[in-house]
Amino acid sequence: MLLSLVKKDFILVKKYALFMAAFCFLLPVFFLSRLPEFAGSLTFFISVVYTIFLLLSNVFLKEYQSPKAALLLCASPYPRRLMVLGKYVFVWSSMPPAV
Repeated sequence: MLLSLVKKDFILVKKYALFMAAFCFLLPVFFLSRLPEFAGSLTFFISVVYTIFLLLSNVFLKEYQSPKAALLLCASPYPRRLMVLGKYVFVWSSMPPAV
């Protein structure tokens, strides 16, 4: 049951997921080429946090744009605990493996 909720979130952001993954890895390279004193693990960490924030905000935006989807989720057989856990698993699975 939890896997289907995580899959729903990935389907909602499928247009942005590849772009965000590329952004997460290209931002530290950009900082390394322009400002070598600011490049490093802190830049990578900030880009990962920013990428996850953008993906999660896109999921919430897509869910907010369709009010019937919110009604369907509330009427679904999933308990509220699984919906929240699904969001946490989505955030955890959208992190790059280096973090």
